[in-house]
Amino acid sequence: MTKQQVTVLIGPACTGKSTFVQRSKFDYVVSSDDIVEKIIHDNNLTYKEFFELEFNHPIRREQRSLFFKSVQESKKYKNIVWDLTNLTKANRQKIFKHYPNAEFHAIEFIFKNKEYFILKTCHERNQETGKFIRENDLKAMFDKYEPVSRLEGFDTISREEALPASVLILDDEDFDIHAPHLNAAEHVKSLKEFLDSYFPYISDLDGYDDVFKENEYSILCAVHDLSALTMKHHNLYVVLM
Repeated sequence: MTKQQVTVLIGPACTGKSTFVQRSKFDYVVSSDDIVEKIIHDNNLTYKEFFELEFNHPIRREQRSLFFKSVQESKKYKNIVWDLTNLTKANRQKIFKHYPNAEFHAIEFIFKNKEYFILKTCHERNQETGKFIRENDLKAMFDKYEPVSRLEGFDTISREEALPASVLILDDEDFDIHAPHLNAAEHVKSLKEFLDSYFPYISDLDGYDDVFKENEYSILCAVHDLSALTMKHHNLYVVLM
């Protein structure tokens, strides 16, 4: 008899876990988001209003009850995925108890050095869909994350990048990529001043100042080396366009 396969996704909100589920084939998805969606629709609430309710509010109790029923329902299926943050070892151990004879597979969504973009993605999602997560709550997720280990009981562990590479197009951000009124050195200096003012998460990187010292007279070389630096730390391309 084939064992149940339980896949546990691990990563903060807005790191691409649900997108991963959508492009995969699972028999059953354990997710609190789907339940919250139903409850806020039935009770005419926003996400923000729902999460501001007290823990023992009847609506919050209903959410927990429906989640428990969903977990019990999942036991009827062979290929199950847990689409929650599952950030700590203690959280993950609770999952094991539901499926005593299953094989467990962990998928970590690597988010280190991408926190700025995750916060930005979360804000944009809130603007577009109303799915509300406070910035402090998201930062707390970053802090409490515990890397997964085979010692927890997982049969396999794999990793996914939390977000695809992003592109910072300097022309779209109103940087003058031609600047005919500036000579080469002034143009490079203006790029540094622009980034210092509007993109401090880039200007704070180790090696940032070296980019401009080594490419004092070439805007193209400066952007090339800058892009290599931001790709290393933020999975971000910088281009002139």
